[in-house]
Amino acid sequence: NLDDLKEPNKVEHDVSLTRKDFYLGDNNKVDSELVDLLLEQNIDGKINEEALSKLHWIRLNNSKKFYPGESSLLLNFVGGNTNLEIDTEKLEVFLKNERFPEGWKKPDKA
Repeated sequence: NLDDLKEPNKVEHDVSLTRKDFYLGDNNKVDSELVDLLLEQNIDGKINEEALSKLHWIRLNNSKKFYPGESSLLLNFVGGNTNLEIDTEKLEVFLKNERFPEGWKKPDKA
């Protein structure tokens, strides 16, 4: 069923090259503005890996600006909702040792 394509965590994913993110609108239909943006990345009239990579970075940066949820989760959770930043030493403890750093407090909201 083609409707399954729009379900999050199946085929649908953020930063699609031709569709809006799930939380930003209809992610089931091709977005003509995104297709235009894709076509603008052409190199000598061709779309290649370099062109797709450029578009991916554009989409990734737009996603961070308009829907920073995925990238902000780490800041909110590990940072404990403290002004959206994490001390690098504490982050290293969390990621490399898979434990909460000393002094960590549960965030007010996730």
